[in-house]
Amino acid sequence: MPSGEGSWVVPTREVLARTQMGRRLWLSLTTVLVPPAADEPCSRIHLMRQAGVTPELEEALIERLTQPKRGEVDASVIDQLTLREREVLRLLAEGLGTQEIADQLFVSSTTARNHVQHILNKLGVHSRLEAVALALSNHI
Repeated sequence: MPSGEGSWVVPTREVLARTQMGRRLWLSLTTVLVPPAADEPCSRIHLMRQAGVTPELEEALIERLTQPKRGEVDASVIDQLTLREREVLRLLAEGLGTQEIADQLFVSSTTARNHVQHILNKLGVHSRLEAVALALSNHI
């Protein structure tokens, strides 16, 4: 980087980290390179913030939510979800996998998987992503 041109920003990227408790956490990482003074080394500033969802999931959610409202779920179907299924759906929306959901709820992975399958069946969707998108679009 030629001197005197100001700061240079490395393109932002998403990185997967883990908390001390082992929970997955997506971070948005931006690095700013600050030009050095005549006798100083180059400085780097790393800016991190928690990303709500992965970029891929965000794109899929936006695509799903901006499509025509075909097959919108009526409230009676949403009301059929048990409190536990709503809790599992919330954890899915946070990006947790089956084993992580099981650990969080203190149940077996088979039980967590069964909860997910019941949610998919009740909502009439084929994937976890569709269930999350539907839940968000219906303010569950």
